[in-house]
Amino acid sequence: MAGYVGNIPVPQGTQTRQTFTATASQTSFPTLGYTAGFIDVYLNGVKLLDTVDYAATNGSDVVLTTGAALNDILEVTIFDTFTTAGTSFTNPTFIDTATISGDTTATVTLKNNTEEDTDGGRESTIIFQGEQSGGEISTLAEIEASHDGTADDEKGDLIFRTNDGSDGASPTEAMRITSSQDVGIGDATPESNANFKALTVSSTSGSGGGQVYVQSSTVSSVFGADNSGSGPKSILQTVTNHPLVLGTNNTERLRVTNDGLTFNGDTAAANALSDYEEGTWTPTTSGTNPTVQNASYTKIGRTVHISIYLNSMSGATGTQINGLPFTPSNLTYSPTRYHSNATNYHQYVLRANSNSTSLTFLDNTDAGVAITTATSSFLVASLTYQTDA
Repeated sequence: MAGYVGNIPVPQGTQTRQTFTATASQTSFPTLGYTAGFIDVYLNGVKLLDTVDYAATNGSDVVLTTGAALNDILEVTIFDTFTTAGTSFTNPTFIDTATISGDTTATVTLKNNTEEDTDGGRESTIIFQGEQSGGEISTLAEIEASHDGTADDEKGDLIFRTNDGSDGASPTEAMRITSSQDVGIGDATPESNANFKALTVSSTSGSGGGQVYVQSSTVSSVFGADNSGSGPKSILQTVTNHPLVLGTNNTERLRVTNDGLTFNGDTAAANALSDYEEGTWTPTTSGTNPTVQNASYTKIGRTVHISIYLNSMSGATGTQINGLPFTPSNLTYSPTRYHSNATNYHQYVLRANSNSTSLTFLDNTDAGVAITTATSSFLVASLTYQTDA
């Protein structure tokens, strides 16, 4: 029977069948002529796969990939093409291939005649099916248009469904375009805002999240939301070993590299800001350990700034304060004031010792200074130094 349209098979075109009895190892079989794609080929009653088992491209010959055996029966079914213009079909069935064309615009209209205003109603669906090697019919994907909301209006959603191999005849929704032109991937109710159009990418399974990958031939980047690892977080990163660049007005303002941060188009690794942190540290001395009122630090790249406020400290000549949060890379000096009581103070120099985590009190001759004990004594000092850490 030729290809037909409608519930009751009626002729809609013609077909031609040719039968060949093969010679040994025969591969090429001349037909009466065909249109590529409008042909079926059977060998001993088994349908062959186009481009896999045979080639039919030149409009005349069918060429087998593997030569036939002597007296094999090759059957070729050739379908005529047909077109429709300005024709409506009710519950049609198309066998093999249908071509719809028009002089100016080719249009296919699917109409649901049910009168309703339900959410998801008035649906029309295109179903994509295929036949598995065992003969089973599988539903691969669907595209559905349906009503959005419950009002008596024309709002519509467009829904795309795919089969992950376990959905049977009911593929799972993969993407939705709403009547507000918001897009949801893995989300049937994407974010919506009157001031912008939204793309929502969601994952509700496991500990993962929704991520968008953007790729070129050499660079791969990802942004999204993730619930795994260290906990919920937003992600903006490169997957490949390339910098991440942020800018305004089409001008680079910030670059994130393996070396740290550079600014305003600077790409030099030596200029990269590799670290920023704040914290506290615990000072001790070579004499009696003081009462720590405050000992804090800020580290920006290789630069460390410390602040200390200590009470009741004393020690021998060359008193040191130990326990710096980072090791200085060179000698650094800073003036400081030590109050031996509430009214008397002494002006000293505080030196950060290179390759050590200690500070030393010095007088104006660069000699170590002994700090005397006093109940009301205190030290307030700050110092900035460089570190290789």
